[in-house]
Amino acid sequence: MKPLEQKYSSTNRPIYGAASISIRGTVYIYGGFYHVSPWNKEALWKLSTTGSLTQLATDPYASPALIYTSLQSYQDKYLFAFGGHLNEATPFTNETSENLRYYQLDLETLKWKQLQKKNTTISPLERFWHTTTKYKDKVYMLGGMNKTHGQNDFWMYDVNVDIWTRLPMFIKTGICGHTSIMTDEGKMITLGGYQCTNSKDFSIMNDKTLWPLDKAFIFDTISNSWYEQNLTGSIIPSARTFHTAVKTEHQTIAVCGGQDGKASPFQTYLTQPIALLDVNTWSWKTPSTSSYQPLPRSHAVAGVVNNTKIIYGLGINDHTVYDDFYLFDLESDQWTPNLEEASVKSASRLEDWKIGLCFVGSGFVLMFALFFIYRSTRKNSQYFQMVYARLKKSVWSPRSGEPLWAEAARLTFRILSFIVFSIVAAGLVIQVKKSPIIEQQHEEYGSNQTIALPDVRFCFDSWLRGQAPSIQCTTDRGESCNHYMINMTDTIQSDLNYYGTSRPSCTLFQPSFNFTPSYVNFYYTGLPTNDSVVHVGLYHPRHNPNIPVYNLSGSFDRWYSPDEKARFKLMEQMNLRTDNTYTITSHTGFTQIAYSIYERRVLPPDDLRSLFGLFGTPDHQQQFSIQSKVFMDQLIERSPVDTGTIQLFASNPSRVMVEEHRTFTLIQGLGILGGFIGLFVALLVNLFGFRPRSPFGIVHRWFLPKTQAALLKGLKETMLSSTSQQQQIQQEQQKRYSNKVETTFYAVPMVQPVHERFLKTPVYHSKVNNKKDSCVASTDREIENQQQITRMEKLENRLRIFDVLLKAYYIDDEVFQSLRNQRQSQ
Repeated sequence: MKPLEQKYSSTNRPIYGAASISIRGTVYIYGGFYHVSPWNKEALWKLSTTGSLTQLATDPYASPALIYTSLQSYQDKYLFAFGGHLNEATPFTNETSENLRYYQLDLETLKWKQLQKKNTTISPLERFWHTTTKYKDKVYMLGGMNKTHGQNDFWMYDVNVDIWTRLPMFIKTGICGHTSIMTDEGKMITLGGYQCTNSKDFSIMNDKTLWPLDKAFIFDTISNSWYEQNLTGSIIPSARTFHTAVKTEHQTIAVCGGQDGKASPFQTYLTQPIALLDVNTWSWKTPSTSSYQPLPRSHAVAGVVNNTKIIYGLGINDHTVYDDFYLFDLESDQWTPNLEEASVKSASRLEDWKIGLCFVGSGFVLMFALFFIYRSTRKNSQYFQMVYARLKKSVWSPRSGEPLWAEAARLTFRILSFIVFSIVAAGLVIQVKKSPIIEQQHEEYGSNQTIALPDVRFCFDSWLRGQAPSIQCTTDRGESCNHYMINMTDTIQSDLNYYGTSRPSCTLFQPSFNFTPSYVNFYYTGLPTNDSVVHVGLYHPRHNPNIPVYNLSGSFDRWYSPDEKARFKLMEQMNLRTDNTYTITSHTGFTQIAYSIYERRVLPPDDLRSLFGLFGTPDHQQQFSIQSKVFMDQLIERSPVDTGTIQLFASNPSRVMVEEHRTFTLIQGLGILGGFIGLFVALLVNLFGFRPRSPFGIVHRWFLPKTQAALLKGLKETMLSSTSQQQQIQQEQQKRYSNKVETTFYAVPMVQPVHERFLKTPVYHSKVNNKKDSCVASTDREIENQQQITRMEKLENRLRIFDVLLKAYYIDDEVFQSLRNQRQSQ
């Protein structure tokens, strides 16, 4: 089963009683009551299709603070807000109500303009829980109530001339908490709500008489007439009030949320979140329930985005104020939680010709890309061939005389090894990123075994008016520390209503960092009452939120979370106790408070430096805190004492350092990767032999370029000289023995390298014996001797070349590549 309440988006801004309107596909939200600070009822929000709120930069001092107001737009350039000046904390009075307050906002300049009429001008009275609708240039306002009684009236407002006109009312009693929707034909449809006539209908302690949803009150703006329309359907929605309604493109009204008419706190919030009314057939349709639907609520907001989906959210349920939004798909009539499915798309689907145009355009782009690649390949064919040849040679390089299957097996093994290595490396990286963060705690001692004092705030509440206690400070050595006391009474009373109506007197003890006594005594003297208390709060000297909130002098590092400041203000406003905050009654004469200083170094979750495990914890992620414990005097006086003592001392003379570290880092993973690489290389050498590309390393290639050039040059000259010498010998033999038997040359077998003496250029000697020349060797003997000489010369030349080649092979096989490329180029 799927979990309940799968939200589309959360905004961290719990609001109820706000008004919303859609202008040019954008939902604007204004007014309402904010459950957390800041309580800016004058804020204007823009709701995006992803469910996130963006506050627009309006002037907070020139913007009206409204709750339960009603919004209308004009020419998509102006926004009107009608009524909504309700302060629930203000009791009912019988004073005469004022004229309606309404305002105009320029959406381009974001400036408000007040349009309230004077007493002598015909105008409706101020109200809330009313509705407004617009048809052409006319705005129609129905019902609502003020602090004295219900408003049983109906008004028309001309936007062009700023004139109000009262219209006849069809309902005999007032109507409040209803919804009104204007159709495209100029018919205002009113649904739900309750009957409100006098101030008792405003009280939350009384039951309300609801208007059922089996009928609708319709006002025809063309004929200026009212009539009642019966509504049908298999299931008629329950009667409700304080609900929300919007109109879709297909002449359908969606009614969302609401509550019944029971008195508070016995009211019931309707569990059926939405009902659809077809104004063509005047029949209700109730979508099936879903695990993705919102929780029951009232005083919510809703808006139609691109005529395909309804964004619904905020609102209140008893004491719970919501900050979330949900999405209802009008095409499938279902609540959807999937962000991808919930992405708001255009209502009008692409027609066939647009789809075809997209395909044709894609075809043209593809053809142009292929033509560009073809032209580039033809112009740079040699370059591509060279790149291809190098890539092929780097991958496929079999040895001479080696079968192809051996090279194929070696290449397959290398590919498999690379795949396994990549999987292991990716797994290690994922494990490092998801590795848990552990805390290591140690203590650091300062000089003289002392630590800095915390900032201490004293607020004296409910003491006699005009007799605020005086407070003094002394150290363990009897030295005065009164110069560290700062009076912040005026700042607290002007900025925040800290402790309600008592208006406390507050003093902040803010010592310097090098002020490190063993303990400090605070003495306060005043005229207490039985209800007098002293609120004592301890703060870290580097993280005292009173400094930025109350604009005090001193150092403050930063807020540790986006809502830390708001939470501090909320606890200040509502007088909620926080950590390291104590309340000492006026009956307690002596109190001891022990404290410990903590410094926490937090690993940022998205910081890549923490993944390596080399750089430690960045200093800018330090967080300062304090822990304390109070020891009060067990002898409680029966009557309040006018003098009290608070002693502040360190329970631990050292700073407690808490550092966060990852349990697994990339440095630790390098050992595992190195082991895998060693296994792969060893197995590769064992199977296919060691095949070094060159005995020279990168450093040799950088610093020994002349040696390589000399080797290449010497090898080339040797091979060319030996070839030229052989050609000269053959030419001489042909000249000398041109008239004799054809010379037969025999192949020289492969032999081992000869001695160094054979590397020298051979010197040929010929001895002529004139005396025995005519009778010694015959022609065949001379030919045979000459053949032997030629054969030995060839053998020596070949051995010399083989000697150089073998040495060059073990020095660098790049010689052969360079030499071959050079000879081919020549």
